[in-house]
Amino acid sequence: MENADDPRREPAPAGVAVSGNFRFETLARVTPSGNGDEACFYRRKTISEAQRDGLISFGDISEVTLQAIMAAAAAIRPPAAWPNVCRRTARLVPGGRKRLDLFGGALRTVLGSLSDDDVERVFLQWWEGLHRRRMAMIGEFVRGGPVRFSLTGREHLEAAAARGTGAILWASHFAAQTLPGKRGLFEAGFPAYQVSSLHHGFRHTWFSEKYLNPLLVRAENRYLAGRLTFVREEAGMLVRKVMRLLDSGAYVIFTNNLFAGHSFVEMPIGTAGFVSMSTTPIALALRAKVPLMCMSTIEREPLAQYEIRISEDLTAEKNAAAGQRQTERHDYPTMARIAFRARDELLADVKKAPDQFLDWPSLAGPIIGPSR
Repeated sequence: MENADDPRREPAPAGVAVSGNFRFETLARVTPSGNGDEACFYRRKTISEAQRDGLISFGDISEVTLQAIMAAAAAIRPPAAWPNVCRRTARLVPGGRKRLDLFGGALRTVLGSLSDDDVERVFLQWWEGLHRRRMAMIGEFVRGGPVRFSLTGREHLEAAAARGTGAILWASHFAAQTLPGKRGLFEAGFPAYQVSSLHHGFRHTWFSEKYLNPLLVRAENRYLAGRLTFVREEAGMLVRKVMRLLDSGAYVIFTNNLFAGHSFVEMPIGTAGFVSMSTTPIALALRAKVPLMCMSTIEREPLAQYEIRISEDLTAEKNAAAGQRQTERHDYPTMARIAFRARDELLADVKKAPDQFLDWPSLAGPIIGPSR
């Protein structure tokens, strides 16, 4: 396999960077009026496919053991005791502490100066949250206890339903979004279609994708209207399926992370961090003239109470002005304004629950970087 970091390779041309398995090409830089921050639009191209993590790994064995312990505890202990079970299993699996430095660096980059004690406290809460994320799945197959949801922004979903236009829900990557977020929408009467990766789950070896990850998919599918699996070679087909669903008035969830996609926008976030977001949800919302709403699911009481928040339509102003006119294919200033609104929504939620956000390392520094 070609080594993307080989110094003997020819240097990339201006506006192009190579890192790991990807080639990044800058498409446009925009600074919307009234906003001093720059949005950098770029395209990501795979130059060498990432290797799967193997047939089976020690991590798979640890995962099976962990889930078996949780399942046994869930079968004999009442749901009220499950958070304490997760606290204990988090202490039994100390490997997460190896991530503390990377986690802390990203946390400080976005949120500013924090003491070492504060960073460690947030990290330990985050590590326990990853265990509760698994317990939420296990509870679906053992004997789940009562779960309460509050839904803020119901009126935005109802307005989309009244128009019959469908809507895109751009879900921030919080731990509770994985299963409780979908369940909360379903129980509130808004079942949605989820766009997800072919490799959706906790691990990515052959064994985990064959035997472990399907458990999570089965648990989630109970609360979805359907699932659209993203395969890189069939991106155009996926877009057509999403457009048909939106035309039929459906809700479609995109997770706001970097796991899949070709085109992205990078923006500053917080004190000195950077965030990249796929531009696909923005482009689809403008093209179909449907609402684009940010969605966040925050755990308020461990494994028992969750707050789901749906933002206002990020594209309302543009879609109203466009009317029946065709939206420009690459209206970067408009897309930047929408992306900055999504960034502000994300930052507000991250500040409320920093221990529940899954993508801290990705915010530590830029992929493309600001213009010189």
